[in-house]
Amino acid sequence: MPAHMPSVQPLVGEAISQVWFSDYAICYLELGMLKAGRELPNGRIGTPRGEFTVFLGYDWKVQSEGVDRTRLDYHANDVELASLVAKLEGAVIRSVELSATDSEIKMCLSNGVNIFTVSANGEAPSWNIRVDKQVSGYLCIKDQELVFEPSRP
Repeated sequence: MPAHMPSVQPLVGEAISQVWFSDYAICYLELGMLKAGRELPNGRIGTPRGEFTVFLGYDWKVQSEGVDRTRLDYHANDVELASLVAKLEGAVIRSVELSATDSEIKMCLSNGVNIFTVSANGEAPSWNIRVDKQVSGYLCIKDQELVFEPSRP
């Protein structure tokens, strides 16, 4: 891996500062210091962004206290989503594992919760990590290889 390419290891030790969901309970984890959100085309200010943003896409799962729950278990259930946010916010990432063969990412947290992507319908899960610390871009797996795509100016 080139020296300028970030790895997932800098995520270890970072606290989850904010959790938010877009349509269909697509999950975003904001890690580290939060910056103000960007101004949106409609004039509103978007969600604050962390030094890292982990986007988990449509196919993610949470393991907690021996129970597995998928995105579909949380979708359209505000009480369950709020409970999940309370579990995740403030937790520290203890380990991050990548699987190139099935393109999955798994994060183990300080509170015993594991959150990870899953392959559904034989397709690779969609996830990425937005990096905005020393470099700026997106880390993901493409064609079974870890790839860093720099942000465009």
